[in-house]
Amino acid sequence: MHSLRISILLLLLIHCAPLKEDVSDLDVRRIIDRISISRFSIRLENEDLTVLKTDKEIFYEACEVYRLKPEIVLNKIKSSHPQLYAKLKDSNEK
Repeated sequence: MHSLRISILLLLLIHCAPLKEDVSDLDVRRIIDRISISRFSIRLENEDLTVLKTDKEIFYEACEVYRLKPEIVLNKIKSSHPQLYAKLKDSNEK
C-alpha cells in the first residue's frame, strides 16, 4: 500500500513537471526515434489503415511524452532533418 502511494505521488510529480526549456541533440534523437517506431507499429497494429495517425500527431505525442516544447524541437529538427521538418511544418497547425 505504501509503494502504491509513492507511485501515485511520483506519477503526479512527473505529469505536472514543466516543459524543458532547452532541447539537446539527444532529445531530438529520441523524438525522431519515437516517430519512426510509432509509424511502424501503428501500421502493424492497425487493421483499418484509414485511421492512421499523422506525423504531426505522432510528433506532438512524442514531445508530450518527453516534456519538450514542440516549437523548440522543430527548430532543432530544421537543420538536422530537413525532410521531416518540411512534413511537420506543412501541418504544424495544432
